[in-house]
Amino acid sequence: MNTNESRQRQTGGGAMNVGAGGASVLNHLTTESGNAQEGKRKPRAPLGTIPARLGDGGLILIGSQHVARVLGNELQRTLDLAVETYEGSILFRIDVLALARQAGARVAVCKDRASGDVYRASLDTFNLKGWIYNHPKYGLQSGLALAHWQRIPAIEPAARQLGMWEV
Repeated sequence: MNTNESRQRQTGGGAMNVGAGGASVLNHLTTESGNAQEGKRKPRAPLGTIPARLGDGGLILIGSQHVARVLGNELQRTLDLAVETYEGSILFRIDVLALARQAGARVAVCKDRASGDVYRASLDTFNLKGWIYNHPKYGLQSGLALAHWQRIPAIEPAARQLGMWEV
């Protein structure tokens, strides 16, 4: 099995190509049986045909669903890292990234619901080291491998409480 066949098997039939600017593009080809991972849980992400828009207070909405927030120079998102990553990458829809940049965001900040860990990466890193994934249902997304994010571990509650007392 060659590298491309191995890659297609890992992605459920997707094909990896190199796009403009050296960014990888993954096209996802589905079969009648669908993607095995989608069968494990019901997807909560809004469809790719619904455009992202900026709402009150810097909220980024897709339809009526709040997907992220721009606060100052940060694009903020809370996610379940164990479920909402793809091939070891955190993904954002392309239109969400563009909207965040227009609103002044320069850094993406993602908080893991389960661990409380925070991940930070500049939006420029998505262009330099990210890759594009064309999901058939949820649209064009930009992924950035966890290796390119700065991880800030959550402080344990006991340590946080001791820190309040300057111990």
